[in-house]
Amino acid sequence: MASISLRNVTKAFENGSLAVDHLSLEVTDGEFMVLVGPSGCGKSTSLRMVAGLEDPTDGEIAIGGQVVNDVPSRRRDIAMVFQNYALYPHMSVLDNLGFGLRMQGITRADRERRARDAAEVLGIGDLLGRRPKQLSGGQRQRVAMGRAIVRHPQAFLMDEPLSNLDAKLRVQMRAEIAALQRRLGTTTLYVTHDQVEAMTMADRVAVMHRGVLQQIATPTDLYERPANLFVAGFIGSPPMNLFDGCIRCGSDGPLAGVGDQWWQLPPGPWEAMDGRSVVVGMRPEDLTVVEGSTAPGSTTVEVDVVTAEQLGSDLMVYGRVAGDPSPIGPGGSGTPGAELRPLEASSLIARCPPRLRATRGDRLRMSVPTERLHVFDRQSGENLAG
Repeated sequence: MASISLRNVTKAFENGSLAVDHLSLEVTDGEFMVLVGPSGCGKSTSLRMVAGLEDPTDGEIAIGGQVVNDVPSRRRDIAMVFQNYALYPHMSVLDNLGFGLRMQGITRADRERRARDAAEVLGIGDLLGRRPKQLSGGQRQRVAMGRAIVRHPQAFLMDEPLSNLDAKLRVQMRAEIAALQRRLGTTTLYVTHDQVEAMTMADRVAVMHRGVLQQIATPTDLYERPANLFVAGFIGSPPMNLFDGCIRCGSDGPLAGVGDQWWQLPPGPWEAMDGRSVVVGMRPEDLTVVEGSTAPGSTTVEVDVVTAEQLGSDLMVYGRVAGDPSPIGPGGSGTPGAELRPLEASSLIARCPPRLRATRGDRLRMSVPTERLHVFDRQSGENLAG
């Protein structure tokens, strides 16, 4: 086992496109790190540079404390698992598992012993005589994992290993891979575009966008404290509700104006931002329908229902922030802030209890704890609430 370090790594292709821009990342010994982001964000290119399949334009890559920029891929003591399995169709499962060891000059007896041990760990001990075409997708993926395990590498590199599986099997396999990694304790760098994989499997998640690292954090911190608008909108299903707004500080405390509604803000450095244009965010599950007064520490959101989806365990309410889009404030048109540029009413998703009755045209009064509000600078996208 060993750490993986990327220090100001940049990758520019000959056509001038910048795939990775000054990426610095530290995967500690035994850690399961997931690189996540949309297609084309540079995550697979980053993984390929660690594997030695791509050369960095600039920066250093180290494995186990050794800089490997000039070390060939075959000598980096890593094992890679691809999305297409890369199994040899003419070989049995046993021979596929031991092929890498054969190339290292390991004796046949040792190859078979290690292959059978890996097969037992993965629950494919009864498949050793089969060919890949006789296996299901999940079984093929287990063979691909086993081929990596038998090598006892310093690190695993996994590039979208579950993307070819159906939804049900993906859920099963991601749990198995995460449990296996924790059992083996092998440093793992895992690439996916699927945020659910990232959030359920990783010790820490690194979010990338357009070749730039946006945030590294545990899944909980990433969800609770997104560093910027991109992370806030990318992490979460359904995604965070985001609204154009403005900050106003007065006798009734710091408020964010959205449409003609004013929402109480959590404690923060808002006085220095009076009048600032911001984006206010709230998670769908943090909205609660209320009939009486709003609980202390919460703020009220008026929502006009557009449609609702019954999912059994939840009712997803889709609506719009209610009211005239001109921000007139709670005290009428003379309230400070009325002179700010009018803002359009915004769409909203709320995750509600399944027995809630909500139909098109209803107006719902919802509340959200102020501590659950996120405030971002409209220009930079930076999270202002910390």
